[in-house]
Amino acid sequence: MKHIKIFENFNPKIDISTRKVNTRFMSGNLDIDGDIFNILVDKYGMKKIVHHIINYNEAIYSDGFIRAMENGKTPILDSEVESYKPKSEGEYHHLIYDDICYVVYFE
Repeated sequence: MKHIKIFENFNPKIDISTRKVNTRFMSGNLDIDGDIFNILVDKYGMKKIVHHIINYNEAIYSDGFIRAMENGKTPILDSEVESYKPKSEGEYHHLIYDDICYVVYFE
């Protein structure tokens, strides 16, 4: 008998608690409960996240970034590029860390 993995690619919607902050780049969002950090740790592991160039606990996220995460999409770690550089194909959203605006691509 063949078993079907119904929930293999299931990403439940989540509600990320945020607080609005204004920056020189945009009006962004702080993840006040660390949900984004926790999702990334679950996907990539604690060691990779804490040694990453961007501290996802201290980043400021665009509205689109938050919506994508709430809809079950996941950022592709190491896809971050400074926002002024040319972009490739695919869905991306902005975040700010250490006064630098980045583009991050999503799965």
